[in-house]
Amino acid sequence: MEPITAGLLEERARQLAEPLNGRADQDPDFARALDIWRRRAGAEAGTRTGAGDVRNEISSGTVHGAVVQEPWSPCVGPVTSDTAAPLP
Repeated sequence: MEPITAGLLEERARQLAEPLNGRADQDPDFARALDIWRRRAGAEAGTRTGAGDVRNEISSGTVHGAVVQEPWSPCVGPVTSDTAAPLP
């Protein structure tokens, strides 16, 4: 399974948006409906603070076991590491 990265998500969003935008260019009613949907989706997404990139760093020691980030939120995709050794 390919790791889910911000770049991959952005590319998939562009791929999904292309046919929607193409139809909106051809159909004014669809364009209005799409605009309403985008506004609602943006409002429901809440406040955004940036591109969504997150960097968590453990600066000392070796971790054996789970690392829990507070406040807890579920991870989307695999967690990667800058270490040379593979993670289990």
